[in-house]
Amino acid sequence: MGTPDALFFDVDGVLIDSLLVKGEALADTFDDFPNSRQIVVDFHLANGGVTRSKKIAALYRLLAGVEAPQQELDSRIARFAGAVRDRVVAADEIAGAESAVRRWTTRCPLHAVSATPDDELQRILSSRGIRPYFRSIHGWPPAKDETIAGLLGWHGYSPNLCVLIGDSREDLLASQRTGVRFVHVSASDTKGLPGNHPTISDLQVLDSAIMRALADQPI
Repeated sequence: MGTPDALFFDVDGVLIDSLLVKGEALADTFDDFPNSRQIVVDFHLANGGVTRSKKIAALYRLLAGVEAPQQELDSRIARFAGAVRDRVVAADEIAGAESAVRRWTTRCPLHAVSATPDDELQRILSSRGIRPYFRSIHGWPPAKDETIAGLLGWHGYSPNLCVLIGDSREDLLASQRTGVRFVHVSASDTKGLPGNHPTISDLQVLDSAIMRALADQPI
């Protein structure tokens, strides 16, 4: 199997070890609800790839038992954004992440695709010094599958020669909706995702996972 047409990288949990960091910031956002911290963190970890607006609305409904007024949602979203940005910039990388993107950027185009708001995502990758490795960087909105579909059409990539490297059910669904191959990055203590795709714990073994994904073989 030859070189892929392009690689699409999710960011949180794939390039940056930021899932728990974001979970803690989200828990801080709801610290006015007694005994909510573990509930919030567990909900966050179980709903990777969901936008913060949807996640915060769902958590408010779960904790308060009612729908949040828009002003309440806006306030909590802003509070979360203020709490999380610097923490993500300072978070550890997923093992092998920077060396992987540095290596692959010389082989094929790389695109970052994330549910993080676009302006925040741009600042985070710039602050971490990895922005230059990517042909383009795309946060929310639009949805990840729309972004990938647009990039496939714009650049003329063949979907079955592209790979999405992600860590969530939303990433898997995006790959299925667009026809690109999928590599699942999963910590050893998280649940797997259904399907016949490579699953790796970090990016130190990304090269072989990409080749297996393109060959449509499990790792």
